Amino acid sequence: MLVENIFYRATQKWKLFPEELGYRVEAYTGRQLEYAEFTDIQPEITYGRDNKKSVDWLVVHDGTLLLIECKAAKQTLDVKAGGLGALDYLESRVGKARGQIGKSLRLINDGQEEFASYEGLDSIGLIVTAEPVHMANESTFIEGLPETGCPTLVVSLRELEILCHLGADEMVRTLKTIVSDGEFNTLSAVHSIRQVADPDKMATHNRIIDEAFENTIKIWSPKLSTLLDDTGDLSKEQA
Repeated sequence: MLVENIFYRATQKWKLFPEELGYRVEAYTGRQLEYAEFTDIQPEITYGRDNKKSVDWLVVHDGTLLLIECKAAKQTLDVKAGGLGALDYLESRVGKARGQIGKSLRLINDGQEEFASYEGLDSIGLIVTAEPVHMANESTFIEGLPETGCPTLVVSLRELEILCHLGADEMVRTLKTIVSDGEFNTLSAVHSIRQVADPDKMATHNRIIDEAFENTIKIWSPKLSTLLDDTGDLSKEQA
């Protein structure tokens, strides 16, 4: 039941599974942004004659624009082990996301009409990955990747859940602090967040996660009770 097994087996059965997973990562990211109580959340913008698309989400809060691109692609064991494939992964996945952020920011700065409302805002790029990509924020590893034109941070869905639980104000403050200090690039994103974020808010739980857990328990509890009852009956028979 490892996630890797489920992903590759599902892909063998349903060829569109990776694409569908990507849509769900984007949708879940949007749900977390709403939970953080951002009031200005815009899904990807279609622009130009060719109907090209911007980053997955554009979020404005207190003069700051978050350009958010989501990536759901799985990492192979070679990538997780730090093998040579890790560099290819960074280029093909993280590099592509950085390129999309940079392109969207250029459209804003060049006065593309569909992006007019975002001119003059301070921008932060946020790349959301379905699972942690270790070392993705290390300057050594991103030197050869496309420039974004703004400070950019890679976070996993788990790290996004932590950030969004802080609320819009504290999330933006935390991101600004992290991307403005180069020393945080030597830490994983979650460690950087823990160093910077309000400890009182870090001590509480993301409500979306709690509700999902409670719903799961409700689904499984009758089955578990039946299993326990069956076990009890067997014990009586054996007695």
